[in-house]
Amino acid sequence: MHTSKSRAFTLIELLVVVAIIALLVTILMPSLTRAKGLARRAICASNMRNTLSSASLYAVESDDWLPPCSLNNSDPPNHLNFNHWVQWFYWTADGWQNLAFLYFNQYAEPRQLYCPADSSTRSYEANAEKGFPEADAQWYYEVRRVWAFPLDPQPTYAMMSNFAWNPRMKDPLNPDPDERDKHRKYPLASDLNPSDILMCDQIDARLDPPTTHAVDFGANVTFGDGSVAFSVDESLFEEEFRFEELTGEKYDRDIVNWDAVLDKLVSGR
Repeated sequence: MHTSKSRAFTLIELLVVVAIIALLVTILMPSLTRAKGLARRAICASNMRNTLSSASLYAVESDDWLPPCSLNNSDPPNHLNFNHWVQWFYWTADGWQNLAFLYFNQYAEPRQLYCPADSSTRSYEANAEKGFPEADAQWYYEVRRVWAFPLDPQPTYAMMSNFAWNPRMKDPLNPDPDERDKHRKYPLASDLNPSDILMCDQIDARLDPPTTHAVDFGANVTFGDGSVAFSVDESLFEEEFRFEELTGEKYDRDIVNWDAVLDKLVSGR
């Protein structure tokens, strides 16, 4: 009778197997990371398309008006003060703004209004942790402001999106601040041309990484013709804020030159 003896792996054989597995992981990881990035980009583009559909419905039922910045009497409804006023925002002084009008009119769910690639304080998860009110909750109106919470006490935090909504200024270099800072270029849906930007990923050179799809030097962009494209320009994040240089006026925020960035997004699609 013959008995079989199991042969154990030697230490060298185990080390060879481990080395092969490590090599495969090293080879595959960039591809997996790339695939994950492309998936997030696709979800981001889908969110933008859905948001565009919601905005179109809003405009149909609002006499052609696109969602405004706010309903504050002290400013025009579509005032625009460079980059941070174009994001969905719960601001403790002015209530809800921009894409928030799609939310509390129940045209859109909160997750739809965010890019899944963003992990900053503007991400969906960071805002959801603060707490979205129910879309059909009691909303408060005072002096044309819209509040999502009881007026007293008010929450002490702001809520921001990572999509820039309707970001073009009417005339960014106009010396008259009322014309320069306080008017969107496209307040009405009928104002939009096919190549005009209606929405894009937030571009902010202060962040690290500087934007949600920075590894690809680009951003998802929604245009007036209803299309969504990924726009690529390797110099996108080199644009620094040059408003003081152009106008002689000083602002206290170091932010990107929006017009130059938006032009790059148009040309880079």
